[in-house]
Amino acid sequence: MASATIQSTSVSMRRLHKPKPIPNLAALPPEAFLTTKQVAQVSGFSEQTVRKWGFVGRGPKLTKVEGCPRYRVQDVRAWMAGDASRADLFADEPADARHG
Repeated sequence: MASATIQSTSVSMRRLHKPKPIPNLAALPPEAFLTTKQVAQVSGFSEQTVRKWGFVGRGPKLTKVEGCPRYRVQDVRAWMAGDASRADLFADEPADARHG
């Protein structure tokens, strides 16, 4: 009986930690909000870099929603479109930090 409970619990825990899909910017309405993690996923930069750039004005425009940092899809699209040659942006970030 105890092993069935443990097995059931571990299955439930795996469901809780299921990775969320990367947002599709083309499919989202422009007024929708993204989290820092989602912007990091779509841009390929680390969450820490996106967060830092949001506060210093280097990344997409940062908006606070109920005190939490959020990014409008339209602002992320504009930032990424204007960011065609991103090589210079990597200067202050280690290579292993770009992907998460």
